Amino acid sequence: STWGLGAGLKLARDRGLPMVSVIHFNNCFNMSVELLHTVAPYADYAAGYNNYSFFTSGAAYPAVFQKLQGLGSASAQELAQWFSDENHAGLAAKGNHPTVGGVVHLARMEGIATGIDSLSDALLDAMRSASPADRPAVLDMIQKAIEMAQQYDSEPGWQLETPDQLTDICSFAAALGTVASGFPAVQSAAWTLVKLLDGI
Repeated sequence: STWGLGAGLKLARDRGLPMVSVIHFNNCFNMSVELLHTVAPYADYAAGYNNYSFFTSGAAYPAVFQKLQGLGSASAQELAQWFSDENHAGLAAKGNHPTVGGVVHLARMEGIATGIDSLSDALLDAMRSASPADRPAVLDMIQKAIEMAQQYDSEPGWQLETPDQLTDICSFAAALGTVASGFPAVQSAAWTLVKLLDGI
């Protein structure tokens, strides 16, 4: 479990082991805030996949470690990027394996989590403070932002649509920044989160 992985890494650190330089989450749907936030205090960088990883297992690892051996050293960021790039190369060679991968410096996760909390608070406040007559408009605004946002396929078939359970948080925040006119706290929190997520 996500909690179990974080707890295991914490135990290792508590026992004096060094921080992990790179975690490569080589399975589906793991480039999520929930997972990354849980392990962030115990590792430097993470590479992972927002949607499918297509059971590549460790197929990319030999190329990564050969590159590392050939160069002699690499930064944690470079190594994380190599894991993502080599996984991509293997899937690209197969064709028809649409995967979204990413690399994040885990030190950023605390600010990102705070930004998500602030946006959540602003959305809850907008719903709670709306009159009964105005509340449907607030819910419609949130629904519209979800529909505008990038979805990650999680349902049978290849169509990307709002029935898919995973919505990209950055594009959702950007959509809220656009459609939440009349809700300055929501717009401000949304654009702040977009900035916090820049470059991942």
